[in-house]
Formats: sequence, C-alpha cells, structure tokens
Amino acid sequence: MRVILFFSYGVSLKDWKSSGLFEREVKFYKYIQSKKDINVTFVTYGDKSDLKYQEEMENIEIIPIYELYKKHKNNIQRIIYSLIIGFKLRRRLSYRKSNIKTNQLWGSWVAIIYSLFTNNNLVIRTGYDLLTFKEQEKKSKIKIFLYWLITQISLTFGNHYIVTSETDKESLKRRRLFQTRKIKVIPNWIDFKNNDQLIKNGFISVGRFEKQKNFEMLIESFSNSSKEVTLIGDGSMKRDLYELSKNLNSKINFVGILSNEEVIKRLSKHKFYIHTSLYEGNPKTILEAMSVGCVVVVPNNRNILEIVENNFNGIVYDQEKDSLKDIIQNIENRDVELISQNAIATIKKNNSLEKIADLEFTLYIND
Repeated sequence: MRVILFFSYGVSLKDWKSSGLFEREVKFYKYIQSKKDINVTFVTYGDKSDLKYQEEMENIEIIPIYELYKKHKNNIQRIIYSLIIGFKLRRRLSYRKSNIKTNQLWGSWVAIIYSLFTNNNLVIRTGYDLLTFKEQEKKSKIKIFLYWLITQISLTFGNHYIVTSETDKESLKRRRLFQTRKIKVIPNWIDFKNNDQLIKNGFISVGRFEKQKNFEMLIESFSNSSKEVTLIGDGSMKRDLYELSKNLNSKINFVGILSNEEVIKRLSKHKFYIHTSLYEGNPKTILEAMSVGCVVVVPNNRNILEIVENNFNGIVYDQEKDSLKDIIQNIENRDVELISQNAIATIKKNNSLEKIADLEFTLYIND
C-alpha cells in the first residue's frame, strides 16, 4: 500500500523546517510507514534543496515539484499553471495503485487532477474549515465563492473528506454543498512517548503572531502583573506585540519559533497554557498542552468546546463577557491538579497517535 501526500499549495519541507512543524508532521508518516506497512511519498513545492532532508525522513520518498512551475513569476500564473501539474506528475509517480492525500484544502486541485488521471483513492484532509476562516478574515465575496468552489470540487471528486471537528462538519453541511456524506471527523493526534511530567510553574502560550491569534488580549491580561508568560511564535505582528507589552508593563518572554519537540519540552515545564484565538479548528497547541498536564485556559469557541469542558479538563472563558485578567489572577483557587489529570486522560482517550492512525487507515485501499 502507498500513500502519496500532496503538500499545501506553495509549501516545502524547508518551510516546515523553518516554522518548527517538520518533526511533528513527519512523525505521523513515519509511524504509519513502520506500523501499517505503508510506503509514503511526499510531493512538495520545494526545489531540489528539499532532498537534503532525506536522511531525516528515513524511507519516505521526496518529490519536489518547484521545477515544474518556477518559470512563472506571478502567483496567479503559477496557480493557473498548477492545474496541469497533476497531469504532468503521472510519469514521475508511476505506481499502480495509491492513496492520494492532501495536507490541507488549499492546493487540493493538484491532487484531484492527478487522482482523476490515475483513478486512485483520494482523501481530502482539512485541518480547519477554510470557508469559515476566510469569512472571519473578511475576505471579498468573490474570494469566499472561490473557497466554496474549491470545497465543492474536493467533495465531488474526493472519496473521503476529513475535517478535525464535528463543528466543522456541521458548518459544511449548512453551506448548500453536495456530497457531504463523504465528510469524516478525524481530530488531530498527539504522541505521548516523550511527555515527561516535571515540576511545573508559570504561564505559556504558543501561536503565530497574527490577528486571528488575538495575542493583544493575552498581553493586556498580564498588564502591571507580577506574573510572567512565555510566548512562543513569530509573525507579522511581532513588533506591535513587543511594543504593546512594553507600554502595558506586561512581563512577556518572547522566545521565537521552536521545533515541535522543543515546544513540548517548554509546555511540560509550565503549569498553565493560555489560548486567546478568535476562531480555531482543532488546535494542536491546546491538545499538546493538555497532553503534558497543562491547565488550559481557553475561549468558548465551538471547536474548542469539543475538547475542553470547563472546570473538568480545562478552564473556559467568554471573550466578550469575562475578564481573562481576573481568571489568571485567581487561577490557583481552582482544583488545578484534578483539571491537569483530567486533561491528560482526555487526550490519551481521544487523540493518541495510534488511535488517529487507525481511523485514517480505514480510509485507505490496498493495491
């Protein structure tokens, strides 16, 4: 059996490496390769420099396709030209039967076209509801229609369509889309093997420094406080967030981008994880924080409420009504030890690497 993973449009292994995602993303495919006897191929948008990661990939095959569209400098031209990349890949991916999988919805058209010409099983995976995200970002009606169209085409030609939450599944069902019976809910996974339980202190948060993550709220909640929060990440708002923390006298320890392995180590050393995103899918950082026993403090986002129950395995607040600052100041009054234990148990039950791999394996067909 073979799985061919098509990367999100424009994304390379180099991008995974620089953003700290490499170890985590590759780990899943190493696991299914060794435990499920599956051969794995990565189709990336990198150039030949992606091949330098081969030793770290073990037996995963790397096929970088930048050479196929590099001559087009304009992004729109590249997207248009990408429509024939799937056709061109028939000769380079000369396998009899394979399972084609997308890493996200954006760029799924390349995998769709390849699967149509090769008559392979196609699994469309989406880490979040792209339509909802783009609506939240106030995109134009034309762009919203474009994302709707990509979603509909993916549902039409895919054999399976993976979302990571029941909320996303129900959202798609309400959007006048056909073939929604193909939607399967498979949440994100967590590997527990290296999650040592240490003496834990302090606050931590992880994410991209972008508007969606709402880190201004986090910084405001620690204004003029003796408490300090470690903030892992980077992004376009880094300078603004740094200046805001200075102006509000908030003790923020900016540590930049770390590998996923290092993020887990940092989470393991902290007692509380603060999440302030305005909207989410099935956030891996919350799952990772809970897996190492952090008490997560999260907004009442519908997707997040599928994971966290207030005062059972985390603390839930209303971003419009509640004062995050007050919750943080009085957080030790909660039964944090019990919440921590329940958090670990929740993730072990619902999100283990073994369980999620088994769920996805049921969607594959053998050659």
